[in-house]
Amino acid sequence: MDVLLNSRLGPELLRILVTGSLFALGMLFGWLLGILRWRRLRRQAERGEAREVLTIEKILLERRPDGQEIMRIRSCGRDPIDAIFPNHAARDAFLERAEQTKPDQPLVSMENKLGSYLLQELAIWVCGQVGDRDFPHDLWIMAPVYEGGALYLGGHHSSTVLLIRRNDLSMFRDWERCRAMYVEHRSHGERILTLFKMAAEFDRQDALVQKRRAEARRSKYEETMYILDLGLDTRAMDLPTIAVPWDRFEAILPAAAKG
Repeated sequence: MDVLLNSRLGPELLRILVTGSLFALGMLFGWLLGILRWRRLRRQAERGEAREVLTIEKILLERRPDGQEIMRIRSCGRDPIDAIFPNHAARDAFLERAEQTKPDQPLVSMENKLGSYLLQELAIWVCGQVGDRDFPHDLWIMAPVYEGGALYLGGHHSSTVLLIRRNDLSMFRDWERCRAMYVEHRSHGERILTLFKMAAEFDRQDALVQKRRAEARRSKYEETMYILDLGLDTRAMDLPTIAVPWDRFEAILPAAAKG
């Protein structure tokens, strides 16, 4: 080896050796990163986490002849976060805001100028997904949420854009009415809690926007939810429903439920 290195071809052999070693180390490093990423994604899947996708879900309410109110959840589609926010800075901002939510505070913050931009991008995506269908149009409230409480209940965990008719959202102002609702799955009690907070936030936003408009002041960055004119299918199969086991949600119940 010393003879080769000290020969006329020594520098060239040394360069090849160093280059080959660095290439091999790079390949090994990339392979290890791939293994670690796969394991991280596997752990997320096992925990029910799906941070890299965004789902659209519509809330359907119905009242039976006996007066029992039922909440049903139906999916309207999903896409990778990158497809919704081509601007990587916007994508990272949304993910950061989603991760700042808490089990008892599931609404993703849409505050300030950047929040308004994120909300607008979400509205464009939602309208593109659901489109104009041959169903009666109504006013639907759109809000992004990131529910984490269901994790310890064995549920799914991902960012979700909720759609609920404006008139239906008003039903979630009263906690006793919320408590009495029936659902299709026990874990859907968390969605009722989210809608309870969503109704309060929408009322706060609406009052503020109306006040600013009455004062001839700008309200562009005050909206944390959008009102969309959509034609969505509100039909649903009459699947079996159950009462919510609220004791399972004790850690994230609102103050109104503990008074």
